[in-house]
Amino acid sequence: MRAGVNVFATERVLAACEDVRVPRLVYTSSSSVYGTTRGGATDEENPPRPESPYAISKLAGEQLCLANARKAASAVTAVALRLFTVYGPRQRGDMLIGRALTAALGGPTLNLYGNGSQRRDFTYVGDVVRAAVAAATAPIGTRVLNIGAGVSTSVLDVLNAVEELTGHPVPLNRLPAQAGDVDATLADHSRAADLLGWKPRTALTQGIARQLAHLTANSPQPVGA
Repeated sequence: MRAGVNVFATERVLAACEDVRVPRLVYTSSSSVYGTTRGGATDEENPPRPESPYAISKLAGEQLCLANARKAASAVTAVALRLFTVYGPRQRGDMLIGRALTAALGGPTLNLYGNGSQRRDFTYVGDVVRAAVAAATAPIGTRVLNIGAGVSTSVLDVLNAVEELTGHPVPLNRLPAQAGDVDATLADHSRAADLLGWKPRTALTQGIARQLAHLTANSPQPVGA
């Protein structure tokens, strides 16, 4: 269902933008459109090979935006931001870092899929917001841009950081790797740096600490109680 919503909702947003002649649409795409890569940093010229329905839907929405913007009669330019594993305060509860923090603070045991060697380019939400604001007004026309921290970190290293910050172990329920879960992601964000003047500012441990502070400050009762 979510995959279909991604496509149909994007189509409706595009139609609304055309109706009121919005000059720029910033579309939040995903690094998942790349699928499995050859290793090393991934730039925007890397051919998309999505491996899950979600990734396919994000690429479809991206292509809708770019095709619409390239129509001669279109008033709307589009910048698609391919976001790499966003985390931080107010993160959706089913994402890794939020689940790990909750588990360490006495919440449900964390399901660990695979052996934890999977690596992700974790990007702090505040850095993503700065990129989106810059993309909304930058005089760059229709583009695709990677937005990532440029550092690939293993799941096990994330769990170690959570344990150090909370002072508690993360209880684990070990499960087989999930289908469509790629081994590693790493952004080459040099195009965003050149065109938006954007660079990430937040180190992973700093961002996790901020997410932990928000989680504990906004829990109506102790997590896991």
